[in-house]
Amino acid sequence: MSGWRVAGRILAVLIICVFVPLTGTLLLAVNAQHAVVEGGFLVEAFQDSRPFEVALEEAARGLAISLPADPDTRDLPIARLDKQDWQTVLQALAPASSLRDLAREYARGLREWIRFGGDQPGELILPFGEIRQALVEDPDQTVLRTITEAQPACEPGQEPLAGLTVLVPSCRPNEAEREAFYNEARLLWAQNSEALWEQLWPEEIARYPDNTALGEYMRQQGGVSALELRSGWRWARWGLGFAGGVVQFLVVAQAVLLLGLVAILAARSWAEVLRWVGAALALAGLFTAGLGLIALVGSSFGPLVSVPVQSAWVDLDTLTGGVAQAFGRDLWGGMSFQGGVLTLIGLVLWFSALFIPGRTPAGMATVAGGQSDGGTAAAPPAA
Repeated sequence: MSGWRVAGRILAVLIICVFVPLTGTLLLAVNAQHAVVEGGFLVEAFQDSRPFEVALEEAARGLAISLPADPDTRDLPIARLDKQDWQTVLQALAPASSLRDLAREYARGLREWIRFGGDQPGELILPFGEIRQALVEDPDQTVLRTITEAQPACEPGQEPLAGLTVLVPSCRPNEAEREAFYNEARLLWAQNSEALWEQLWPEEIARYPDNTALGEYMRQQGGVSALELRSGWRWARWGLGFAGGVVQFLVVAQAVLLLGLVAILAARSWAEVLRWVGAALALAGLFTAGLGLIALVGSSFGPLVSVPVQSAWVDLDTLTGGVAQAFGRDLWGGMSFQGGVLTLIGLVLWFSALFIPGRTPAGMATVAGGQSDGGTAAAPPAA
């Protein structure tokens, strides 16, 4: 074997060492992008209410701190609620199970939009109207009682509802009169639910007493038009598709380029081309399936770290719920299939070389100087 051929095979091995992890990494990116775009893992992951329970606790802490400190809200009766009061209110109006179902609906809507286009993001509904109904139809009067109990005691002659149009108590009646007050307030709340909504919340929420489309809410909050929102969503959808196409092109392009170099540098016959290319593809397939298995196993354990929430440490796995596990299963499904296909193709090519005559392809037989492996050209036959 000539020195040129040895050098060529060494270079071919180095190229394979690049091709194998590069292919696996690019396929990992393809499957990760596919999982994000499809959104299926999010729908599957939103089976667990624990992340939303933690989110409600964190929201309660934030509201108890921010409302009394803001000049625009510190005079509202709800500014007197502490963290525990807010947890009670939020769990009554938007329980974790309802938030979970809403998140699943949003995930489905966004997945349909990414797949088929349209205006689904703008049509997703923020259920303010449903929350308003829960507020006045709660048989336990959870919100009314919680807000009332958080107010200071009424002074002699002071009424909890100071005026005919006032619906939110600003003081707490004495215990003997409290049940009668709750019965009266129940009727007032049921008859004037929209006015109650406007008096109860800060201005940015009070203006939405009914279910509101996400697009309309974003327009009013951010000052952008519906046309601008649709255009932005359209560009975002196009960008996701373009990014996926680029990664898929890179998978094919680098495979053609690197495997072509391997064949040129290492093979001197069609049988050797099949063996070298087949071995490279089989190794890349095994590496790809191995990455998918690592993702599956790693996600099944969950994030092994904790984060501080409300002066307590909570496992990150509790916050993420089943998102990581579902995402890992999605990755494993795609990568195991792709890795298996690559491995199968590689093995078929490698074993088919056993049935190919050892002919030398054009351009591969000759190395530097036009010499064959032996280094000496054969003499022409004698005349």
